[in-house]
Amino acid sequence: MLQMSQKSFSKRSSQVNQQTQELVWQGAEEGFRATLTAANEAGECGRTIDAHCMRASAYYSRYASLIPRHIVQAVKTFRLARWHARLAHHAMHRKGYDGVTHGQFDVVGTILLRSWLWYRPNPKLAHDLLRRGLGLNHVPPHARALMIMGLAEARYLQRRHRECLGLIEQALILEKELNFEEDLPQAQRQFARVLRRAGALLYRLGESQRSAGALANAKLYASYGTSKSKDQEWKQRLNLLFMQVPNVLRWLVPN
Repeated sequence: MLQMSQKSFSKRSSQVNQQTQELVWQGAEEGFRATLTAANEAGECGRTIDAHCMRASAYYSRYASLIPRHIVQAVKTFRLARWHARLAHHAMHRKGYDGVTHGQFDVVGTILLRSWLWYRPNPKLAHDLLRRGLGLNHVPPHARALMIMGLAEARYLQRRHRECLGLIEQALILEKELNFEEDLPQAQRQFARVLRRAGALLYRLGESQRSAGALANAKLYASYGTSKSKDQEWKQRLNLLFMQVPNVLRWLVPN
C-alpha cells in the first residue's frame, strides 16, 4: 500500500510542480498553498526529505513579499524556511544522500547561506551540499549556475574572497547554454536569480561597474515575456538596500 501511495504521490507531485512553478516564482498565494499541500502529501508517504525541502522552498519564496506589509510575519516565515532546511539536511544525513536531487541540494544550501537578525548563515554546510548537487548528472545550466553562485557566496562568507570572482564568471558564462534547456523562458527567469546574486556579490567585492551590469540584466530577465514577477522585483530592491546599508547594520536587512 505504501509503495502504491508513493507512486501516486510522485505522479501528483510532478503535476503540482509544473502547475505551481510559475506561481511560486511570482510569489502568488496559490503557489504557496499548493506547495504546502504537496509537502503534506509527501510527509504522509514517508518522503521526509521531499516534504521538508518543499516547505523550506515555499516559506523562503514567500518571506520577502511579506516584508512591506507584515514584517513580523516575514521574520516568522524566514524562520520556518531555515527550520525546514535544517530538518531536510538532518534527514539527508540520516538516510544518506542517494536519491537527493540537485534542486533539493540547491534549496537547502541556498537557504543555509541566508541571514537575517539573529539567524546566522552556515557557509561550510551550505558549500558541502551545493558541491554534492553540482556532482550529480544531468543538471540544467541555470541550476548549475545557481549552485555555483552559492559556492561563491559561501566562500565570501568564509573570507575566501579571491576565489569568488572566478566562480561568478563560471556561473555567468552558463548563460550561453540556456538555449539548450527544454523550457527556455523558465530557465531565463531563473537566471535572473543568478544575475541578481552575482550583482550583489560583485558589489561587495568592489566591482561596482560589473555589479550594475549584472543587476540591470537581472531586471530584464525577471520580466521576461508575460510572466513579470513582482516578487522577484521586490527581492532585487532588497538586494539594493542590503548593498547600501553599512556593514555594521547589515544584520537588520535580510540577505
